Amino acid sequence: MDEDTGEIVDDAQGWGYRTARNAYRAHAYKKRPKSRRRKAASVERRVKRLMDANPGLHDEILADMVIAAKEGMEYTAEDLSRRLEGIDLHGLTAARILSNL
Repeated sequence: MDEDTGEIVDDAQGWGYRTARNAYRAHAYKKRPKSRRRKAASVERRVKRLMDANPGLHDEILADMVIAAKEGMEYTAEDLSRRLEGIDLHGLTAARILSNL
C-alpha cells in the first residue's frame, strides 16, 4: 500500500494485505519453524481426541460460552477448568483447549 496515496500497490491477486502490519503478521506465520507448526498441530489433534472421548462436552462448553456472552461476561480458562473437573485432560491446559475449540 502506498502510504501517500493509500493506493494498493500489490494486491497479490486478491490476497493482498491492506496494512504493513498484516503483511508482517502473515510473513511471520508462514515462516514459523516446523517444530512450532508440529506442536500446534499436535495440540489441535489432542483437543479433538479429548472432545471425541467426551461426547457432548463441546456442546456444553459452547452453551456455557453463549450464556456468558448473554450476561456480558467473558468465558475464561478458569470457567472452562470448572467445567472440565474430573475429566482426564491428557496434559492439556484449559487455556490451550479454549484456544483450540
